[in-house]
Amino acid sequence: MERDEQLEAERLFDSREAAKYLGVSPRTLQRLVSPRGQLPAVRFGQILRFRREDLRQFIAAHVA
Repeated sequence: MERDEQLEAERLFDSREAAKYLGVSPRTLQRLVSPRGQLPAVRFGQILRFRREDLRQFIAAHVA
């Protein structure tokens, strides 16, 4: 069971999932990732993926 939890924690979110997780629109997500953006993303060509930990850190840094 621990292995399954580790795999889930390491799973990469696609753009739709990441936008939903953050509670923003897909367009806002794109702006957050832009070259000067605040949100790190893993790029596979033009495809973006997001680490859960990066999303959590972004939320923690931007919630007042």
